Amino acid sequence: MRSEIYIFHSGDNLIRKAIDSFNSKTTNLVPINPHISNKIIRLFRRITIDYIPFSKKMWVNYYLRKHKIDDNSLIIVFDSIIWSNLLKVIRNKFPNIIIVYWYWNIISDKNPINIARNYSNFVATFDKGDSQKYNIVMLGQFYWLQKKSINMQNNGFIFIGQDKGRKVDLEKLNMYLEMFNISFNCHIISPNKSILTRKNKDVVDYDIYLERLLNSEGVVDFVQRGQTGLSLRTLEAIFLNKKIITNNQAVKEYNFYNDKYIYLINDIDHIDEASFSRFLNETVPEKFYELYLKDYTFKGWIRKIESLVKNND
Repeated sequence: MRSEIYIFHSGDNLIRKAIDSFNSKTTNLVPINPHISNKIIRLFRRITIDYIPFSKKMWVNYYLRKHKIDDNSLIIVFDSIIWSNLLKVIRNKFPNIIIVYWYWNIISDKNPINIARNYSNFVATFDKGDSQKYNIVMLGQFYWLQKKSINMQNNGFIFIGQDKGRKVDLEKLNMYLEMFNISFNCHIISPNKSILTRKNKDVVDYDIYLERLLNSEGVVDFVQRGQTGLSLRTLEAIFLNKKIITNNQAVKEYNFYNDKYIYLINDIDHIDEASFSRFLNETVPEKFYELYLKDYTFKGWIRKIESLVKNND
């Protein structure tokens, strides 16, 4: 095991929470956070990276100024535009270091895979379909929180996320839930972003979302077309012992799948009312998913990366 693992993340609070939850006597995780609080400096960074290529070295040096990274360290890069733009410079600065680039989103033109391939030792993805399509390592999603669930009756289901083509199907699902007098807390985040921060303007704080989830019967997880990897919503549900309504057909392949507590939608326009009613009347037994959680922890995810690197030395 490597004593120092540097996590180049996207600045997302969720990743920071996962890193904070990590507890190991042998491995120290060092987060490299690209977030800059000053709006003017953020705008300056955006302009310089986009239009002044030699400024990229300056930004890499800025982010790493407090760290002593050496060839025995390991770098894990979470896919994001900022690190994709700086990856070549990072590789040039550390030509012998091991870099693992992990896609925790579906691979798209916004973050092309050729950059990750050219400057990383390993390219991995949370999505089995992308793993097969691009011939890269399959490294599934993780979660970190295990908190006592509040199983209150008829508190309905919850979905918070961007549209990404899901709004119409979510509205149709709401109609089905209303037929059974089940509430649906559906919050679709606006795609409009601040010019300065490049962040969505109406994002719900994760701690607020978590409280809503804890007081819900379950999670709605409608994935994007073509996605087969587990989303964070599904893992939140099994860690917090909640029911799941999903259109991700690949969920059947996972060890925690049970059709009593996970309702799989094949066609939103043709939901079987009898089976849906049976599902809605079920209650997930206390600690039902506990046996499977070890396979999806953040600590286990780190250990899988360490094994990947060790086995290919």
